[in-house]
Parts: sequence; C-alpha cells; structure tokens
Amino acid sequence: MSLEAITQAIHDKDPQRILVSLNEYYASLQNDPITDLDAVRGEHATKGLDSLFGFRHNPLLSLKQRLVELGVFSQDLAQYNSGDQQRIVQRCLDNTTRTKGGAGVSAYFGKDLPEEVLDTNRRVLAHSAAFKSYLTERGIMDLDVIVSKHATKGLGSLLRFKEDNPQEMKQCLIELGVFSQDLAQYNSGDQERIVQRYLDNCSRKGHHGSEYLGKDLPERVLDTNRRVLAQSIAFKTYLADKGIIDLDAIRLEHATRGLGSLLGFKDSSPNMLKQRLADLEVFGVNLSYYDSLRRSVIVERLLHRSATHNPAWSSAYFNDGIDPSTHETNIGIVLGSDQVARFLTDQHAILGEPQTYSGPVRNLLRILRVEDSSLADLLANNGGVPPSSHTSPVGRTGRTSPAYRIIKTEWSLAEEDQLRGLVDHYGGLGNFPHIDAHLQHQYEESFGRSFDALIAKAERLEGIIRDSVGTDPERRVSYAFPPIHQ
Repeated sequence: MSLEAITQAIHDKDPQRILVSLNEYYASLQNDPITDLDAVRGEHATKGLDSLFGFRHNPLLSLKQRLVELGVFSQDLAQYNSGDQQRIVQRCLDNTTRTKGGAGVSAYFGKDLPEEVLDTNRRVLAHSAAFKSYLTERGIMDLDVIVSKHATKGLGSLLRFKEDNPQEMKQCLIELGVFSQDLAQYNSGDQERIVQRYLDNCSRKGHHGSEYLGKDLPERVLDTNRRVLAQSIAFKTYLADKGIIDLDAIRLEHATRGLGSLLGFKDSSPNMLKQRLADLEVFGVNLSYYDSLRRSVIVERLLHRSATHNPAWSSAYFNDGIDPSTHETNIGIVLGSDQVARFLTDQHAILGEPQTYSGPVRNLLRILRVEDSSLADLLANNGGVPPSSHTSPVGRTGRTSPAYRIIKTEWSLAEEDQLRGLVDHYGGLGNFPHIDAHLQHQYEESFGRSFDALIAKAERLEGIIRDSVGTDPERRVSYAFPPIHQ
C-alpha cells in the first residue's frame, strides 16, 4: 500500500479509510496493526509518515494527536464497543505493574484530557470485567481490605489517587461505584465476610475500624449497616462464644471499644450494650421472644442473683424503661415457672405474710419490681403454685422430699429438639463441650442433667455411641441437682 492511499483518505476526511490504509502500510513494513491509541508505538511513527502528519519534536505523540484530530480514534472510551474497551482497560492495568509511571503512557488517562472525558474513562475502567478480575486477584473484595500496598502509583494514575494512600483509593472506588458503603448492597456471603473480619480485628491494637461504620456516613446508612452486622451469623456466633446468650448474661468485660464502635455505644457501659442489642433486635426485652430453654436459663440466673446479691441485682428484662405490657408479660413468665415455685418453697415463704419472706425472696421481688404484698395475687394470676407454709409437702407433692432431687433420665422429644438446637447454636459437637463453665452450669440447671450427660446424649442423637460404661445418660439412674438447689 503506497502512501498515496493514505494521503487520499486524509484528503477525503474518511477516518475508516485512513485506519485501513495505515494498517495496510504497516503490514507491508511487518509492523503490528493499530487498533486504538495505546496500540500506537514508536515504530509506527515512520519517517515516511512525517510529511503526511507533520511530526514535531515527539513523533509518537504527534502521530497519536493527529489520529485523534482526524477522527480515526477517540480519547473517550464511551465511543468504543465493549470488546475494544476491555482490551484497552486490560492493557492499562497490565502496564500498571510493568511500566514505570504506570498508566501515564495511556492516551485515555492523560492529565490534559477534558475532565468530563477523564471521568467517563475512569468509570468505564472501574466497571469493566478486567478491573473486577484485577481486584479479585489481589484479594480486594470490599473496602476494609484495602491497604497501602494496593494503592500503587500505576493504579493511582488511572483512577486519580496518591501512591501509598489507601484512604484516597477507597474514596475513589466509592465515588466510582465499585464498592458501596451501604452493607445492604452486598450479598449475604460478602456481609458475613466483612463482619467476621471486623470481629476478628476489633480487639487488636491499632485496629482502625471499618469503612462501613465511619462517623461521616449518613445516619440511615450507618443504622442499616449496624443492623446487618448485628443480625449476621458471625455476630451471633461471636456473642455465643463470649457467653452472651441473652441480655442478662452481659458483663462489664463484654462492653469493649470495638463492640461499641460496631453497635454505636460508649465502651465500658454494659447497660448501653444491652440497650443497643435490644434496639437492633439481637435479643428481645420480652421474655416471650425466647424459647423455653433460654427462658429457663434467664429465670435460673434471676434466682441465683437473688440469692447471692444484696442489694438486688438489676435485670434488663425488668428495668424502668420496659413498657408496662412487656413488664407484665415478663412477670407472668417468671412467676409461672417451676423454678420460682421451687425457690419459694425452699425459702419457706408464706404467701400473704411478707414478714416471712427471706432476703433472697425480697431481692427477687425488687428485681421484678413487684410489691411484697402483690406476690400472692400475681402467682395466682400467672399459674404459679403457692409454696407450702409448712415443711411437709403441700401443693406440688414431694418438693421438699429428697426424692424430689432425683432426676429422671428419660428424654422427651421436645427436650431432644432443644438439645439439638443448642448444639447447633454453638457450631456443632466440636464446640459445644468447650463452652464456658458458667454456661455449662446454666444448661445443667435447665435440663436437670449433668453437662457430661448432655454431651453424651448429643452424641447419641448424632449416631455416636460411647463405649465406656457410665458415660451414657440412658444408663444413669439419677444424680443430685447442682448446689444451688440444695
């Protein structure tokens, strides 16, 4: 192909013929064809083309500029089809690791481009399949994983952020719509991964928090993110591992700075932690929210605290902020339980005679915010069995006899289902035997069986049979209740 064909195409102002003529010319010179501006290299700016294009001090740059002026190629990536866009973006990304100065060699990201064109090109790059692969290969699946090593000079020249500045890189990706700060925009798997990473890191020195919990986020987004975090499987597992199975299980050491940042409360305030968990619907303040097993654990703790704390300990289920309807419901559930009936019997309380109420009984009534004089009526209204006024069994026969403390080992289907649910809650049989001692004690109280018997029964339900005589709960005839009942 002679230079005359190129000259004629330029004269006719036909961009397509100019490109075809040029590539035929390059083929005759055994040079690669040009498909876009970044494919134009030094060998394409031949002396033979100088007279046609008027090269100045930089032949390569001059050739690219003339191709743009003649309409052969646009510097606006939106003018290319998707296949050409992918090829151009992939080359730019490859150059960020191979070329000193990175994408400074790209004609589509030059500083002299109009701002609107540059913004368009950045968005084409940011939403391309090539860029998604680039991020995935580097483990960048969300904002919180971005660190200094990711903020390279080459990528920064493409997307306009400073080298070694991960915060600018994050902000750039947010503005370009690559990642959202709204966790509701992520799928459940990504949400769980983000939550788990935060929980793993929040207690470590130097942890800088999360982009999804920043103070500059709109209140609506921040509240959404906290609800996503609080309702995640990872967070519920975290609470269970800490022994937080209900609001009253929360202690001072649980109210950490990391958890405060996640949920939005002041650290070292267990009461604020309880309130936030209730607000975010992790735990309900209404005891009817819980299954029977969990309720029995809560009641047992109330009774234990009543017996060991003076002045009375405060419960999240009976504080002053509980609405009257919920308060009434909670009183009914507690006073209607077998545990309270046994407790009152053991304390030799005579209903209608408050002077007979022991310190632990009065502590319980203070926790429940119930007047001493109202106990008898409340018990009657809520199905509670009045305790005996004598040492001999009355009402529920046998409560004060030694035989009452002998525990039958026959399991009901409901109990088996409760045990399965409990084991699943802690992540299976691999974790259940290793829960905290105070939790083991609570479940012994709830099931009326030793913790070893609970483990053995759980194994049997999974088809695992112990060989050692004496470890099978079905072989055990009885054992004494833990000391709290003695």
